[in-house]
Amino acid sequence: MIGREFWLVDAAGADRGFDFWRSYLSDKLELHGRYPDVLRRVHTERATQLAAALDFYRSIAGLSSETQVNQFNDHRDQPLVPELAVLLTPRAIVQLFAENSAADPDGIATVLGERAERLAGLLDAVSRVESAQSTASAAFEFELFITSVPEDQLRSDIYLLLGLLRSTSDGGLAKRVLPALSDDALQLLIRVAPVVARSAEIGPERLLKAVGITETASLAQVRAGAEVLAANSSGNFAIDAPYDTAIYAHLDRFAEIAPADVLSTLTDTGMRVIPWISRGGDVADVVLGANPSASAAALLRLTGSNETPWRILHMLAKTDPALAASITVEMSRQSTEDSDVLVKMLREFVYDSYWWQRRAGPNVHPVQFAKFLAAMLDAAGEPATIAALESVKLQIEHETAAGVIETGADLALRNTVQDALENTTGDIDARVRPILAFVDLIE
Repeated sequence: MIGREFWLVDAAGADRGFDFWRSYLSDKLELHGRYPDVLRRVHTERATQLAAALDFYRSIAGLSSETQVNQFNDHRDQPLVPELAVLLTPRAIVQLFAENSAADPDGIATVLGERAERLAGLLDAVSRVESAQSTASAAFEFELFITSVPEDQLRSDIYLLLGLLRSTSDGGLAKRVLPALSDDALQLLIRVAPVVARSAEIGPERLLKAVGITETASLAQVRAGAEVLAANSSGNFAIDAPYDTAIYAHLDRFAEIAPADVLSTLTDTGMRVIPWISRGGDVADVVLGANPSASAAALLRLTGSNETPWRILHMLAKTDPALAASITVEMSRQSTEDSDVLVKMLREFVYDSYWWQRRAGPNVHPVQFAKFLAAMLDAAGEPATIAALESVKLQIEHETAAGVIETGADLALRNTVQDALENTTGDIDARVRPILAFVDLIE
């Protein structure tokens, strides 16, 4: 974006716009503050100029808008300082560029002028919110503004608007105003800016209430609300997680009386199933175990690449390997297009030892592999279990040789088998050790 004739345009010629560059350059300013010597070690004039310009913006960060305006005017002839003007506070940008774009000799105000006018409108809206006499009237002013602009414009402005609201002299204004918005206004935010709707000021309880999910809501109402939130995900698991967890808690109320409907709410709305299982407790067992055949059918309908049926059942095997085996076999019986259901399921266990040692990934103890195999012997029979194990072993060997998967998968499988057997005793050990030896996974 450095060339003035291509302001706000990246090296590929794409106009990324004000909001992108403001966020991007703010990240780079923070990085420069943490590692100031990086640019200085690049012995070119441009790197020296960029380092000096970033040093300038670091020096005025946190100062009042008026001070930033004065400092900017004093340094506007310094190389690259005008090009990085998006790093100024919104109020400073308004004061500098809202009314004098035609007179700006550098052409910078020509680019920022229109944006400065929009910033002025945002600042005016925040000022009205800030001067309101009560929380209710402040929420009314905020809602009046966000419902008065086109959704596309709101989508572009909302993050900056929220930032301005948070940066007012009344530090708690956003925390009071956002939860006080009407359900309709919050539904607008869910649609337009899912991340903002999930901001800490609003929180799970209030946001769920806005989509009809309350302690007295019916299962149908919980499902309808879950559909809205799932369809408007933030795209970030960590952001969505507290809201998903809150929905799980509401679904728990119906686990025993309507297990099939609870499961379909999860699978049909696109909610994450693995975190629902990994919470622990017996709710997942109750829901999935009520009718293993129906559970298998529901999981087979999943089409996503992240939460596959095999990954879901692998997590279930962490707490209930017998139920996981039962549903796996049901899926194998029902699947008309996939003859490798058992094989795909067994492959999920290959790296259990690797992840367990690092306390990362699925974090399923290798012993669950042995327990799952024992349950498979009961559910699928010995021939099918042995055939699936042989297929896993051969697939890994062939895919490793062909470079499809990384070298070491075979060793990972053998390590999982070894660790599983070292923690297995009694009947399970006696049953699984012979079949593992038969397929040459142990001596």
